[in-house]
Amino acid sequence: MQIPIKFSLPTNPLDMNYKTFIAKTKRRMKREIFSRLYMDLGDEKDFVLVLGSGRSGTTWLADVISQAFRYRLIFEPFWHLHIEVNGVKDYFHHRYISAEDAKYDKYIKYVISGNYRNVRVNMNYQYGPYNGRVIKDICANLLMERILQIFPEAPIIFIIRHPCAVVYSRLNKVNWSDPWGWHAHLFNYQKVLIDKYFNNKQFFPRDELEDHAITYCYENYLPLSIRNKNVYFVYYEKLVLNLESEIEKILRYIEKKKNNKRCIKSLQEIKIKFLISTPESHNLLIENQLEHLFKWRRDLDAKDILRIKRIVRQFKLDFVCEEIEKLVMDECNL
Repeated sequence: MQIPIKFSLPTNPLDMNYKTFIAKTKRRMKREIFSRLYMDLGDEKDFVLVLGSGRSGTTWLADVISQAFRYRLIFEPFWHLHIEVNGVKDYFHHRYISAEDAKYDKYIKYVISGNYRNVRVNMNYQYGPYNGRVIKDICANLLMERILQIFPEAPIIFIIRHPCAVVYSRLNKVNWSDPWGWHAHLFNYQKVLIDKYFNNKQFFPRDELEDHAITYCYENYLPLSIRNKNVYFVYYEKLVLNLESEIEKILRYIEKKKNNKRCIKSLQEIKIKFLISTPESHNLLIENQLEHLFKWRRDLDAKDILRIKRIVRQFKLDFVCEEIEKLVMDECNL
């Protein structure tokens, strides 16, 4: 079978370190091949779902879990999935589906089964065999109620990061607002969501910073409001400060949900590396965790921090800021 391979090289390889260029090129080639050609031995129920807001550590956590269980990593499938509704292309990203709405079940099952194939979605760098799937998504938080109805025993991990840290990270991420521009309208137009959870009140941003803050609140409000006991909630900051013990708890939770199906790898065998943009950033995180976690305090304007927290308070999610800041201060003995 001939496999078409498409990958783009940097426009100017001379701008990159030679070893970095070669390593990235090899990874891209492997991904292009194995995203199309792999062996998945898991059945429909062999999956773990990692949800959270973008820039909250979802990719990093999903990578660790996929290593532990030798699961295939599926990257943001609901972001990409488009369906035909009344002859019109419709999308799943940030869509609210209530616990009682079974209309889209076949699409949800289609994604979770691993049958949806797409080069960007299947982030695999080897042939396998895989024992199942880790599905990581930042646009499926509002599907949580329905997914729990379809798969009540599914391991679901929801990761939360300080809103100021998320907003700061998004502001510094190139092209974060593509392809929809500001994101708040993706929630505001959903009348069922607005009526049910926000008493018909919509939140409109005045600038990009406020759009990120409002979007963060929409993304996290439903999961935090239902606080389903079958979902494992963890703060990103707690993972950073107590890395091994928190990862151990998450892996044990997954094993319990999967009837004690043991990890393939031990905690010592897993490459628990932070997926940070540069080696310098990684070293800073390891050497000075407080600096990494509270970098937003240093770089964001004080008035902007107040604006973010004011929006979070309007959504009644200010307890997130309080709990995280107390957690970090207590852990660092400050």
